[in-house]
Amino acid sequence: MRPAALLPNILTASRLLLTPLIARAILQGNYGTAIAIFGAAGVTDAVDGAIARRMGVATRAGAYLDPVVDKLFVTVTYVCLGWTGSVPWWLVGLALTRDALILAVTGTLLLFTRYGGFRPSVWGKAATATHIVTMTVVLARQATGWEGLTPATELLIAAAAAITVWSGLHYAWTTARRVTRPPDSEDSEQGN
Repeated sequence: MRPAALLPNILTASRLLLTPLIARAILQGNYGTAIAIFGAAGVTDAVDGAIARRMGVATRAGAYLDPVVDKLFVTVTYVCLGWTGSVPWWLVGLALTRDALILAVTGTLLLFTRYGGFRPSVWGKAATATHIVTMTVVLARQATGWEGLTPATELLIAAAAAITVWSGLHYAWTTARRVTRPPDSEDSEQGN
């Protein structure tokens, strides 16, 4: 492996190291620190992929590690925000249930069929983006204590719930279509 290939993977691994730090910050009520960590994680997420593509050093390990680390970081953040009452538990449960079902279905299909290569759909990406914006605004509200963010937070929570349900239904529909179609008739439409 070329030394340049290590940099994107080191940045991805840094998000893994930031995960317990953001959990601790949220659970201790240090929301200023938590939002700084959340921001740092966002920067490393944007930079690692850009470096890998620009320098032509994308690795198979990085392609698998990056989304796993991202999902772990976001999940831990959401669970901690739910634990502290910053977001409702039903939203945390909805997001985690959708992700668990997608993971279970994808894993089953990869193990027992020839179908694979599920790429994120536009709705899955929209759900992730909505959850990240929601967490950012919630952390900002908690860090600043500014009640003016409460209406935005409530709107984002509703939007995150709606897009989570819709993206889950879309994933189920596209997966069902893909599995019931003969392999040679596959098109580019993908799930989550």
